[in-house]
Formats: sequence, C-alpha cells, structure tokens
Amino acid sequence: MFGNLLESASRIIFAKKPAMNVLLQTRTKIKTNKSAAKRLIRTSTGLKARSGHRNHGNGKFTPRSMNHFDGTHLISDKGQKVKKLSKFLP
Repeated sequence: MFGNLLESASRIIFAKKPAMNVLLQTRTKIKTNKSAAKRLIRTSTGLKARSGHRNHGNGKFTPRSMNHFDGTHLISDKGQKVKKLSKFLP
C-alpha cells in the first residue's frame, strides 16, 4: 500500500512513465469498420450482403417483383471490390 503510494507520488513529481504504458502505446491495434461489419458477412467463398432497393422509390413494382430484392446476395470478385471490402472486416 505504502509502496504504491510512494511510487505514484514519485511518478507525479518526476514525470516518469511506467514501462508498461510505454509498451502498450507502441502496439498497433486491428480496427474494424463497424458499419461494414454490420452489413457484410464473411463466407468461405467471399462476402455476403443483404439486398438493397427496399426503402423508397419502389411504388411502381408489384409485390411479386419486389421479392427479387429479398434475402442476401454473394459479392463476387468481378468488379465488386472484394479485396477492399475485406480490409474493413477483422
């Protein structure tokens, strides 16, 4: 108890940082883009996402044709930037 108090007081007086904090500050942390993590699911063959185009501007579609926008779709390698999108995920 007294040793910890003495150590913290000397740290304040002499502005000496503990070695543990210095080690923790130099490490890099893997950061996840949370918006991408909520929208994309990693599968063994690529990435999977929910289909869009359901919120507005769809009054001209019949209910049967709106079923096309249900469910999920696989994001393929052809022009859909799987490599860039996978960098956002852990």
